[in-house]
Amino acid sequence: MKSLIKTPAALLLLATGLYAGNALGQQCEAPCTRLGIWQLCSPQPVDTSLQMLAAMPTDGDVLVDADRIDVSDPNLSVLEGNVELHDGERALRADRAVYDQASETVRVDEGVRFGNQDMQIVADDLLVDLGRDAATATGATYQLLDRRGQGRAAKIEQAGGGTSYLTDVTYSTCDVDQPDWFIRAREMELDHDSSTGVARGVTLRLKSTPIFYLPYASFPLDDARKSGWLAPSIGYSNDNGFELEAPYYINIAPNMDATLVPGYMSERGFMLGGQYRYLADGTRGQLDFDYLPDDDLAMRDRGFGKFVHNTRFNDYFSLSANLQHVSDDDYFEDFGQTLYDVARRVLPSTAQLVGNGELWSAAIELNHFQSIDPLLPAQREPYNRLPRMTFFGELPTTNGFRAMIDAEYAHFDRDVGVTGGRIDLFPNINYTYRTGAGFIGGSAGYRLTQYDLDSVGPDPDRELPIANIDGGLFFDRPLQLSGSDWLQTLEPRFYYLYAPFRDQTDLPQFDTRALTFGVPTLFSTNRFVGADRQGDANQVSVALTSRLLNRQTGHELLTATIGQIYYFEDRRVQLNPNAAPETESSSPLIAELDYRPFDRWTASVGVHWDFEDDQADYGLARLQYLDGGKLANISYRMRRDSVEQVDLSAIWPVGEHWRLIGRYNYSLQDSELLEAMAGFAYEGCCWAVRLLGRQYVTERLGPRREGVFLEFVFKGLGSVGRDPGRLLENSILGYNDYRNQNGW
Repeated sequence: MKSLIKTPAALLLLATGLYAGNALGQQCEAPCTRLGIWQLCSPQPVDTSLQMLAAMPTDGDVLVDADRIDVSDPNLSVLEGNVELHDGERALRADRAVYDQASETVRVDEGVRFGNQDMQIVADDLLVDLGRDAATATGATYQLLDRRGQGRAAKIEQAGGGTSYLTDVTYSTCDVDQPDWFIRAREMELDHDSSTGVARGVTLRLKSTPIFYLPYASFPLDDARKSGWLAPSIGYSNDNGFELEAPYYINIAPNMDATLVPGYMSERGFMLGGQYRYLADGTRGQLDFDYLPDDDLAMRDRGFGKFVHNTRFNDYFSLSANLQHVSDDDYFEDFGQTLYDVARRVLPSTAQLVGNGELWSAAIELNHFQSIDPLLPAQREPYNRLPRMTFFGELPTTNGFRAMIDAEYAHFDRDVGVTGGRIDLFPNINYTYRTGAGFIGGSAGYRLTQYDLDSVGPDPDRELPIANIDGGLFFDRPLQLSGSDWLQTLEPRFYYLYAPFRDQTDLPQFDTRALTFGVPTLFSTNRFVGADRQGDANQVSVALTSRLLNRQTGHELLTATIGQIYYFEDRRVQLNPNAAPETESSSPLIAELDYRPFDRWTASVGVHWDFEDDQADYGLARLQYLDGGKLANISYRMRRDSVEQVDLSAIWPVGEHWRLIGRYNYSLQDSELLEAMAGFAYEGCCWAVRLLGRQYVTERLGPRREGVFLEFVFKGLGSVGRDPGRLLENSILGYNDYRNQNGW
């Protein structure tokens, strides 16, 4: 029997009221962001028929259905047998319900189930006051369907005016029967009009043991941000001692927020860090800082600041800044987490205005470099470029021709050494003809460089032509391997470069260094980076690349490249004016191979072989395995008279719940351990823990340092401890891909 009840829907509003209480548990954070985060949990039982009932259209009315409706008493309406109420968004089911017309109340005494598409509630009884648009349920158990979460409440009151009161409330993302952790609040008040909630007597419990207590907590009922304390970070290192940080989040405006991070290090004292972020149309920025007043070990104030800003004015122009400053040379050695941090010698700051068009680009930059290496002499510190202006322009041409100009002006400043300005112009004409079988082309230009130095004397300059011829062919053939169709390519390339010798010993060296030798060097117009030196060249580069591709999937199984430069004349231009010319008739031979036999395996080998000395200048061998929860790397790297290292790293599952984490980075040249990490991670249904110990050096042959990372993750709630994610990202090759697959 079906009927319509045109009364306030307070009987169904209770579901919405309790659902807002899920704000106690925030969205899942790393390391539990992968799709299969709950794969170790038992499936949650869901009453799909109740969901279907809630979604049935009713044109805004409340539909009532029951096997029997007794109206023999004029003041009472008794609904019995499969009682159902729904309004197109929410639904209620019970065995029996009584409507008291005199008191305008509805009572369900024998169990009730109600909910919507996002959650479901089971309660012992329910009393609805239609006159006051209020409802009360006792013995309620709720289950969240749009995200994993469940809990209980001894009593829920939905008061008129959009306020809910809950007593003895719990929340957890664990399995229902025996949760490993849960939050319990003595009482909770939810204001749905302002979308805020207040909880009192809040405890976080492992099993039944309380581990954290808050007498008072406030939180948002939706996705809106709200000021408040975040999860603390705890760690240890042998230099800093016990470390504790307690972040406080400040919601300033919809487009602006900040975080203050007071911290304490038992060996150094109190520290204050922070972050300020802002966002506007086409603009975003962030300010980060750390300040340690009167470091107990260093006996001085210490700090670091970084400001990043980006503005996009329109389709053509943008402004960006990345400004950094640190208080002292040892800051990153004492507080840096990675070898990259502690190995910094220079801290750059840049601000630039950039414009881009279809045939042009231009930029105005300010570059400042703070030296933070006490062993770097003043005469070798990098020059500040205040300002640096660049322009690239191209004239519209046809038939494969391009007329272009590269231009740069920079003023170089430093406390020690020659200072002044430099303008560098390189107009050139480029031609390329391409077909499916290959390409042929070349370019010719004239480079003009003029200095305006602050020192007394004539300003030096340099002029010379530069020309090259570039060509390549593409051959391919089909292959049958292991029952699959493959395509093998053969791609020879020829590159001739000519640049006559010009005496450049009187030119200063502002920002020029030798180009790192590699495959790109074979086809470069200059063996130096920067305009202070233009290498003389009469040489030809020859390279051969072969690829093996799966014709069905496009998978590239193998890529191999071999190449070399043959010199027809000695190279007389050198960075050091007193250096002798390079007389070798050929460069080292470059050979590189990338092999991907399966989706899970990647192997890379590279060598630069010097036939003059009959030894390798550079070598690299690397093997990686990445398959879901498994990641392993082994690599060897050497550079003659500079570096020789082996590096082993892995994240490997042991059983269903455990993962082992490790890295071993050793310098064969120095017979010195550079970095060693070892630890484990445990992941259960609703919680995880990571423990990582680390030993490393902050400088070559320097003292060892030690640290400990410990992080507890309560899935769906947050984490407590020191997140080792950035350390793993910088230490373990392929960690970013691993994290994308596994949420770590």
